[in-house]
Amino acid sequence: MKALILAAGRGTRMGDMTEDLPKPMIPVAGKPILERIVLGLKEAGIEDFVLITGYKGEVIHKCFGDGKRLGVRIVYMDQKELSGTAKAVLLGREAIGDSDFFLSWGDILVDPDNYAKMKDLFERGDADAIQAVNKMEDPYRGSSVVFDEFGIVREIIEKPPKGTAPSPFNGSGVFCFKPEIFEFAERVPISDRGEYELPQALQMMIEAGKKIRVHPIEGYWADVGTPEDWERMNELLAKND
Repeated sequence: MKALILAAGRGTRMGDMTEDLPKPMIPVAGKPILERIVLGLKEAGIEDFVLITGYKGEVIHKCFGDGKRLGVRIVYMDQKELSGTAKAVLLGREAIGDSDFFLSWGDILVDPDNYAKMKDLFERGDADAIQAVNKMEDPYRGSSVVFDEFGIVREIIEKPPKGTAPSPFNGSGVFCFKPEIFEFAERVPISDRGEYELPQALQMMIEAGKKIRVHPIEGYWADVGTPEDWERMNELLAKND
């Protein structure tokens, strides 16, 4: 199993913090977000990584190189045009090949135990994909994931208008996939926001009869998208490390 991490964004809401760094390289409790993701996945047995880089990608290349420092193998793909997560995922298609893989947004921090639990759930073989979810008051900034009592996803609504989400469960930005996801990602239509969005590919999987199972996040979860999020995670992880 491999891992594909989307690390191309700047993170404009982080202000001056991303003037010289891409958002995934912002340190949290002394360690870059991206390094925490790679090391957490390594603990789950993942050794091969594909990093999708873009804004100031040279900073990521210089820090991680071929991955030897962290005891993993890393290859890079450059996303020249930020046109949505579905397009970013497709950049990793050749490097992933016919392998099953983790997918993570490059600014998402979760308790690393979740990676191993997702991997175990996926390897049971009764689902075509695993979607991590976390409960929020209103997931209008992400995606609202509707699932049944058996943990099977029935619908995914990307960025529902505030107060309209049919489910309080947010798509957490961590997934397990079979390589067939690429077939759906390449057929995603452009959204009203002018992007090709991966949640639409998951919705297409559901409509095609594929089974997506949820993994409710245990422990902490954070989309490190604002200075306030960063401060909160610094305080939390400084105590946990």
